[in-house]
Amino acid sequence: MALDVLAIGPHPDDVELFCGGTLSCLVRKEYAVGIADLTKGELATRGTVQRRVKEAEAARQVLSIPIRVNVGLRDGELLPSKSNVKQVIELLRVHRPRWLLCPWKWDRHPDHEDAYRLVRKAVFQAGLHKISTDNEPFRPVGILYYPGHWVPTLSFIVDISEDMERKYRAIGCYQTQFYQSGSDDPETYISRPKFLEDMKTRDRYWGSQIGVEAGEPFMVERPLGTSDPIGWMESLTTRQP
Repeated sequence: MALDVLAIGPHPDDVELFCGGTLSCLVRKEYAVGIADLTKGELATRGTVQRRVKEAEAARQVLSIPIRVNVGLRDGELLPSKSNVKQVIELLRVHRPRWLLCPWKWDRHPDHEDAYRLVRKAVFQAGLHKISTDNEPFRPVGILYYPGHWVPTLSFIVDISEDMERKYRAIGCYQTQFYQSGSDDPETYISRPKFLEDMKTRDRYWGSQIGVEAGEPFMVERPLGTSDPIGWMESLTTRQP
């Protein structure tokens, strides 16, 4: 099945946190959407691999996404090595997504930064005929980058007002990773009691920048082109003050 969009996350829960609302929106608009987790998150302080697998499946069902795969790379080792790149190349050639969503190049988590470099290299090499795998060469149209905890200059913001509730239901499936009253697991940055409320505040802030209730930001690395600038601008949801 060729996908319109494939969202790639270093660990299960990353795409839900940073582009889950956008995925929900795309599913509502009947795009063919999939998720690929690069690792099983086996180095996470909280929870187990087995529990994360169940949480990821529950989140997939909440978002109504038909395809979710785990590439099986080693957590904490996402550098663009020959082996890692080849596995991501095969992922792209199997699912043949027109567009990718993946982490931006700068983040507090090194795995997110490494995932950026890994995916970018794999996208280029997936289109090379002299790199042989079980599937034919293929290269996506482009990559849309979602920021993590450090936000650079943005290219655009997606209106997720209708998808906020579903996004946070999907995030709520990861009970091991976020705050649970009475939990004996060690506290982490994302398991702080205020973390998810801070994320909602962030979503509302980005929404306020385009005059809607909630939004998710993205970046592209090359200029966006159009043959109809007026029509394109009028199609945007931004409300000018």
